[in-house]
Amino acid sequence: VFDNLVAEKNWPFLQRESKSVNNRINKKYISTIENKYQRPMSLVEKKWLNTICQDKRMQLFSGDHSCIDESGILFDMEDIVFYDQNNDGDPYDDENYIRCFRSILRAIHEKRYIKVKYCTINGKEKTFDCFPIKLEYSLRNDKFRLINGFVGDPSRTSFLRLSGIESVDVLGICDNPEQYNAEIKKKSVVIEVSGEKSTKERFLLHFSPLRRETEKIGDNLWRVTIYYDEDSEEEIVIDILSFGRYVKVVEPESFKASLKRRLNGQKDLL
Repeated sequence: VFDNLVAEKNWPFLQRESKSVNNRINKKYISTIENKYQRPMSLVEKKWLNTICQDKRMQLFSGDHSCIDESGILFDMEDIVFYDQNNDGDPYDDENYIRCFRSILRAIHEKRYIKVKYCTINGKEKTFDCFPIKLEYSLRNDKFRLINGFVGDPSRTSFLRLSGIESVDVLGICDNPEQYNAEIKKKSVVIEVSGEKSTKERFLLHFSPLRRETEKIGDNLWRVTIYYDEDSEEEIVIDILSFGRYVKVVEPESFKASLKRRLNGQKDLL
């Protein structure tokens, strides 16, 4: 059909192109339209963008996060309830926080070093140069953190709380950014998860950002292996405890010990 349309020029929007690939003629049709058609956004797409613009974190990426038009929204952000989320999230409305975030984001995109003035949890201030590798967000803590590489030793990496960064100066371009390895030391934990009360579905959804392996070992029982960053072990412990008696940690013993310490600490508070 297409051959006849093109040959008789009854369909001027297509033309046949022949190319030789591995001694064979590969024929395909290409568009003759020079100005590609730009499909306008649908009403649902506009409402979705307007809904996203309500998120206070949007101002970190864009100076203007107001609604694109008066199409309305799909839902209000107040309609969403985050369970088990800390109330002391990062100060997304703080001008200095926004300024530091954007400077780090720019340095990551342009592969540049940065000079950071940082305040530790203990209140000590220090200034140093580093290479920003990537930003990570914790839904439970409602906080961003920066994974950075050491200038003198590219094989070493560390975490910085974005809320602890007081100032950022963007420096020169890194000649060899590939030398900085973003792979943080990984640990794993093996858990048996029950299927009661949809625990397995809720468990896998909760840990969906992490690499995991799942194996069915019984009629209503699964064995799940979760791989996580060593620095985030405390957060993983709290998450697993939130599932109560429907999960059981199998190994390693060091993780079991962390669970016991956490439980004993909560018991002492009673």
